[in-house]
Amino acid sequence: MGCRVEKTSLSTIEPQYPTNTIRTIRPTKIEQNAIEPVTQSVVVSPALVATINKITPTPTKASLQLTYISDRHSGLYGVYAMEVNCLETKEPCLGESKLLFEWDDGVSRINWSPDGKRIAFISGMYGGILFLADWNGENAIQITGTCAAADSPQWSPDGTQVAFIYIPARPGCEMLDYPQIRIYDSNTGEIIQILNEAYSPRRIYWLPDSKFAYIAMNSETDRTDMINIVEADGTLIQQLPNNANDYSHILDATFSPDGQQVAFMASINPTFGRGTDDIYVTNLKGSDTINLTNGSGINLAPAWSPIEDWIAFESNRNGDYEIYLIKTDDQELIEITHNPASETDPAWRILP
Repeated sequence: MGCRVEKTSLSTIEPQYPTNTIRTIRPTKIEQNAIEPVTQSVVVSPALVATINKITPTPTKASLQLTYISDRHSGLYGVYAMEVNCLETKEPCLGESKLLFEWDDGVSRINWSPDGKRIAFISGMYGGILFLADWNGENAIQITGTCAAADSPQWSPDGTQVAFIYIPARPGCEMLDYPQIRIYDSNTGEIIQILNEAYSPRRIYWLPDSKFAYIAMNSETDRTDMINIVEADGTLIQQLPNNANDYSHILDATFSPDGQQVAFMASINPTFGRGTDDIYVTNLKGSDTINLTNGSGINLAPAWSPIEDWIAFESNRNGDYEIYLIKTDDQELIEITHNPASETDPAWRILP
């Protein structure tokens, strides 16, 4: 059995809050199955050596883990990982699920650094706190204070910064103010506010070439949710999807590796009948939108694989929340987890 989280104090990171904490996680499982290499003496003929030297090395594909959160251990929230390869086939190769670390408070919105060595996540059942930690939960650092709320952390492509949604508290911590978009610099510890024109942003995504995308309402009077693609200075490039008025809310999004498509989770609340929470895919022109999940259960948190056209998501279509993979071209569906507990927040990790 693993140990629970130990807490010690840490100097403040944001000046408006008097104290912050650092949590040292002692994982119940770490990747402990490494095998020491075996060295053997082998005699190779000169002719064979010459033949081998002429062979062009085959590029190695990135090794992927599909990570997710589970509350299968009472009172603890674990970040689990499953190796997923063979994504070019109909049946991806799935490894055994293993625990990376556990946390003694709610965990959500996990996001991995580009090198797979660090994780950003939100802690807390209500009013989340942003933490950064090593891949196994060690050396966790609290970034935001407890008298506020944070959400949607996203590592920059170079792995030095984390963009996130921040909801500051009004004086006295009695209520929260309007959401903002901020960036934390892991090298300097500096936090700055960006994209100030975003009205009530809900999610933030870091795109190549220093661009951003965020989900927000158009304005205080036009409360239509849109996916906004902008330059680093906030200059609007594009809004998606073209049929945004068809949806009650757009809650989450994920971009294809080539940047030419976006999958998003949207709700439809009809005047009569049952509402739907589905995952849709559209191109960057906003046209040719398709419904991937077609009204079966509540479908949330799409995460596009860095390799091939599989999207991971969570759904309660079979009762409790489980993690699924779906192919974008033929909508091939695979249930990844099978557990009475809730399995949520899928996120892809490229192994170092």
